[in-house]
Amino acid sequence: MSISLQIHINEKFNVNIYNENREIIPISRASKFNLSTMEPSEVEGFFMTFELYIRLPEKLWPIIKIAEKSDETASKLREALQYLVLEYI
Repeated sequence: MSISLQIHINEKFNVNIYNENREIIPISRASKFNLSTMEPSEVEGFFMTFELYIRLPEKLWPIIKIAEKSDETASKLREALQYLVLEYI
């Protein structure tokens, strides 16, 4: 990311997107900046399933929505859906 873009983001949103080691802050921490109307848990769930929404047909989106949760059932469902993507798509 260019320095000018970082400065623009910092000035416009008052958010530093880099940590102390000059690495871009991971999405898991970025969700806590309250830049979205979504709850941090929703952002993290969407992050875990984003590729599934892109690669799988819209008819499967209700199932992917269930996989956004952070419980064991959702985790197993994500695994099954990721297998589907890797093997068949």
